[in-house]
Amino acid sequence: MSELLTAPERYNGSTLAVEGTVDQVCAKKGCWMTLKSGAREMRITFEDYGFFVSLDS
Repeated sequence: MSELLTAPERYNGSTLAVEGTVDQVCAKKGCWMTLKSGAREMRITFEDYGFFVSLDS
């Protein structure tokens, strides 16, 4: 995740696997989550609701 956040434009159009600590999850359905790496954070959404995160993640 930290490498991605350093130069995000480099990965435009790419399919990626990222690792980080789950910080927050959509409390209604689990349709998004935020990941943290140090002081940096990113929000992850899932295309066409193709994946849901456990609400207690």
